[in-house]
Amino acid sequence: MKYSKLLFLTIVSFLIMSSCNDDAEPTGSGDLQINFKLVYDDDPLEMLKSYELPNGIRLNFNRVSFYVSDIKMFGTEVVELGNNDYINLTNSHASQSSAIQGFNFNTTLKEGNYNALSFLLGVSAEDNAMVPSDFTSDSDLSLNGEYWAGWESYVFVKIEGNLDLDEDGVYEEPMALHIGGDNALAEFQVTGDLRIDPIITRQVPLTIDLYDMLTEGGVFDLEANPRIHSLDQEPIVIDLAQRFVNAISIN
Repeated sequence: MKYSKLLFLTIVSFLIMSSCNDDAEPTGSGDLQINFKLVYDDDPLEMLKSYELPNGIRLNFNRVSFYVSDIKMFGTEVVELGNNDYINLTNSHASQSSAIQGFNFNTTLKEGNYNALSFLLGVSAEDNAMVPSDFTSDSDLSLNGEYWAGWESYVFVKIEGNLDLDEDGVYEEPMALHIGGDNALAEFQVTGDLRIDPIITRQVPLTIDLYDMLTEGGVFDLEANPRIHSLDQEPIVIDLAQRFVNAISIN
């Protein structure tokens, strides 16, 4: 009888402890993978491949890169994941097979329930007031080639390639759509079930459709603005920044 009573108390204690553990705050961590894929009119975008706009202009791309800052996950608490990370999609889209795979940005954070992910396209205003020499070599902001001295700003987004303006099959005009300046800083946010679990990697697949960027709201005038290099082009830069953000979707 004494043994049965002891066994009963042991079982009750175990059940109470298990119940408490179920309600306990998660203490582990899990992996988050943001996959960036470039597409053109929903098809995987391949560097140096020929594409066409509705107005007949043909173009190719040989570089797409950008900064992301103020990366956050939202749940019962807000978790900051990174700031001013440089993403270069050029090599990851050098062929059709690599374009299908895309580029992975990986990070780790506390496990738990999250319902939104946000980041800024560009460099935060505080850091954008600085120059590459202000940062150590392990910082993505130390890259001299990504700083625009004439604008006193980092280049938030680079989309480069070549244009065939007269439809003769010759790509005679270089294209350099560079976005920068504090006024061009734009936010992207995606919502949904983004729970982080220690066992599986949470994947967030993002596509950037450059056809949509260049056509939504009217075809961007590449013939008049094949290159962005002047301060008086700021209205065009701000328009391009918003077009770029609008071209990102979860897929």
